[in-house]
Amino acid sequence: MKMSKRLLALMLSASMCAGMMAACGKGADTNETQAQNQTEAQEESVEKQADEDTPLVIGYLEFSEKFSSFNAESDYDRQVANMTQINLLMADRSGQPVLKSIDGTTSEYNGTEYTYKSIYDWDIQRDESTDETTYTVKIRDDVKFSDGEPMTADDIIFSLYVYLDPSYTGGVTLSSHPIEGLDEYINGDATHVSGIQKIDDYTVSIKTTSYDATTIYQLGIDVCPLHYYGDEAQYDYENDKFGFPKGDISIVSEKDRTPMGAGPYKFVKFENKIVYFEANENYWQGVPKTKNIQFRQVADSDKVTGVQQGTLDIADPSGSKQVVEQVQEINGNGDVTGPVITTSRVFNLGYGFIGINADTVKVGDDPASEQSKDLRKALATALAVYRDTAIDTYYGEAAEVINYPISNTSWAAPQKSDADYEVAYSKDVDGNPIYTDGMSQDEKVAAAKEAVLGFLEAAGYTVEGGKVTAAPEGAKMDYEIIIGGSGQGDHPAFADVTDASAMLAELGMKLTINDPSDANLMWDKNSAGTQELWVAAWAATPDPDMTQLYNSGNIPGKGGTDSNYYHIQDADLDELIAAARISDDTTYRKTAYKQCMDIILDWGVEIPVYQRENFYIFSTERVNTETLVKDPSPFYDYRNEIYNIELN
Repeated sequence: MKMSKRLLALMLSASMCAGMMAACGKGADTNETQAQNQTEAQEESVEKQADEDTPLVIGYLEFSEKFSSFNAESDYDRQVANMTQINLLMADRSGQPVLKSIDGTTSEYNGTEYTYKSIYDWDIQRDESTDETTYTVKIRDDVKFSDGEPMTADDIIFSLYVYLDPSYTGGVTLSSHPIEGLDEYINGDATHVSGIQKIDDYTVSIKTTSYDATTIYQLGIDVCPLHYYGDEAQYDYENDKFGFPKGDISIVSEKDRTPMGAGPYKFVKFENKIVYFEANENYWQGVPKTKNIQFRQVADSDKVTGVQQGTLDIADPSGSKQVVEQVQEINGNGDVTGPVITTSRVFNLGYGFIGINADTVKVGDDPASEQSKDLRKALATALAVYRDTAIDTYYGEAAEVINYPISNTSWAAPQKSDADYEVAYSKDVDGNPIYTDGMSQDEKVAAAKEAVLGFLEAAGYTVEGGKVTAAPEGAKMDYEIIIGGSGQGDHPAFADVTDASAMLAELGMKLTINDPSDANLMWDKNSAGTQELWVAAWAATPDPDMTQLYNSGNIPGKGGTDSNYYHIQDADLDELIAAARISDDTTYRKTAYKQCMDIILDWGVEIPVYQRENFYIFSTERVNTETLVKDPSPFYDYRNEIYNIELN
C-alpha cells in the first residue's frame, strides 16, 4: 500500500515526539509550549522532506536496456534517453520545426499563442543555382551537462561523427543525407567530413551538396557529452580526431545502459524493472519541479489500476473500450476526467501494422517475383478483412482502421476523399474489387476467402477441393506470426490474427500465433531477419520520409540502419523516396509518397491496421494537473515539459 505523504509525516513526528518525552521525563511538563513548537517544526520539516523525495511514477511497458540516443531500439528505451538529453530541434504543437529557440519562437495552435524555447538557433542558407545548403547551428553558451561540464561545439561534432561512422547501425539515418565529403570519409579517401565545420566554441555548420527536405530533422540530434560517451584523449578537431577510433564506436555503445546528458533529469539506475531519475541541478531552464521520477515497467492491463491505487501517477494504457469504461467507473461521474483520474487524449504520432518479411515469405529465391507477392497478398488479404471488427471491438471510437502505411497525423497521409484512395488489400489477383457496398462482415469474409485462395493458386500452390494441398518450392504450408500480447492476447490486433489464422486453416494453410511474454523476442528475430510475420507499431516523425523503413540499403545484415525489417528491395521505391526528400514542394512530395505506399502494398509486406489515440492518464489526487502541458497535440505532449510537473 502506498502511504500518503501527510500520514507518513505524522507517523514520523509522533515517534520522535514519543522519544523526546521519554528522555525529558517530568521536565517536559514545564516546557510544554516549547515542546509543542518544536514538534510542529519537526513535523513541518519531515513533511517537506517527504514531499521533496516522493517520486513521480510513470508506467511503461518492457524496456530493452538500450537507453541510448545512438542505439535505442524501442520507443520506451528512447523515452528513457530523452529524459537525460537535449535535442537540437523541437516541433511545435502543429508539428512544424522550431528553428529559432534561444529567444523563443511563438506560434498559434487552436487559437492560442504558445512560445517555444530551447538551447539552439538554426540558420539555413540554400544556393538556388546549385542546391548546396548550409545548416548552421548556434547553441547557448551557458548549457551544462548534468555533471557540470559545459556543452560546446565539440560535443555536437563528436555526436555527429558517431552517427556518421561507417560502423554505426542505429536508427538515425543521417548518413543517408548528402553531406559534403561524407562519401569520401566513409570510403577512407578523407580523414574528416569536409561539410562539418567548427565555426566557434558554440557554433557548427553542416554543408550538403544538394537540398533534402528531411535533413533538418535528422540534424536535430541529441547533443551527447564527448567526455562521457567518447574519449577526450582521442579528440582533436584540428587533427581529425573525433573522440573514438573511426570504424569502432564500441566505447560509445558501452554506455547504452547508463545515459547522461544535459536534459532535465539524471539517470540513476535501472533496477527491478524500474528506471530511477533525479532532477538535474544544472538544467538550463532551472531545477525541475519534481526531484525524483521513476519509469516503472508494468503490464498494460495494470496501468489504470496502478493510477487508481497509487502505485503509478501517470500511465498511457491502450485506449480500448474496456479501459475507457474502467476509467469512467473509477471517476464515478461517467467521464474519463474526474476526481480520481484526469485524461488527455490526442492522436498517436504513429500507427499499428502487421509486417511480412519478404525474404522469409516468398516463392523460389526471388522475393520480388509476382508469385512471391501473390503469396504475401494472400496472407495480407486474410488479415485485412478482419481489421474493422477487431479494432472496433478493442478501441471503439479511440482508434480507426487505416489503409496506407503512414500515420494519419502526417500531412502526407492519403485521405478518403482522394480520388485514388483504396481500402488495403481489397482487390483479387486479377485486380477486381473483392467487396461491394453494403456487404455484411460474413459476406466480406466469404469474398476474402475466395480471393485468398486465388492468390495462393497464382503463387503456385496446389489447390484441390477448395484447399491448398502443397506449397511451391521456396514457400511453406505454415508460417508464424509474432504478436506482443504479453502472452495473454492483450493486443488490439489479436482478434484479427486469430480470425485470419482460422480462415487460413480452412484453406489448408497454417498461421501459428506466437504471443511471447517478452516482446523483445520479436525484435531480436526482426534484427536477425528470421521473422516471418509480426505485429507492431511504428513511431512517426513530423516529416514523412520513408528511408529508414523501406530503403533497400537498410535491410538487417546488409548495411545501413538495419531497420528495413520488411526486407523490401525495390529500385523504383528507392528512387521515389530519394526524389521526395530533395523537394520542398509538399504537393509533389505527397504525390510521391502515395506512389511509394502503393509499391509497398503491392509487395504485400505491410498491412496497415490502425491509428489510435494516445490515452494519457494522470492521478487527479497526486499530480498537480495545472502544471501539465496545455493543449497537447500528437507532436507536443506532457513529456515535452516534464520538468514543470508538480505533485500535489
